This record gives sequence, structure tokens and C-alpha cells, in this order.
Amino acid sequence: MERRHVELWAPGIDAHGVLLAYGHFGRPVLVFPTERGRAWEYENAGMVDALAGLVEAGRIKLYCVDSYDEASWSNADAPIEERALAHAS
Repeated sequence: MERRHVELWAPGIDAHGVLLAYGHFGRPVLVFPTERGRAWEYENAGMVDALAGLVEAGRIKLYCVDSYDEASWSNADAPIEERALAHAS
């Protein structure tokens, strides 16, 4: 199955991130990694293979993105209010 790798600039956190896309047609499915995870975590765990039939049949188009938790929820140096604001932006 074809995987498209795109690096994007995220101005909200002033950093680059990765988006992996699988499939060409179907309902979009957005996948988030575990805390501090990366975009390819879903594939490495075998989940992309588990959904390959749906992707190849054009029923879903899968998008896997990087986590930015270290700039928000996982930032132990920031008060909880700042973490929530950073997560929402």
C-alpha cells in the first residue's frame, strides 16, 4: 500500500510535523499517536495493515499525524492552564 509522507510547519507550536496518508478515496480517518508519539507509530503497531482492506477498497483514507504533547500536556514546566491553552492552539 502506498504511503505519502508530508512534512508540515505548525505555527502554533513553531515546529515541523509529519503527516502520513494512506489511500486515495473514502472517508477520512484521522489517527493520533500515543503521548509523545510519532506519525508512523500506527503503522509500526500493525494497525495500517489491519485496515489495509478498507483502504485499498476505497472505503477509508487514513491520515496519521505527529503528537505535540511535549509542547502542551506533557510540558511539566508549565502550569496546567498554560498546558491546556497550548494544546488548544
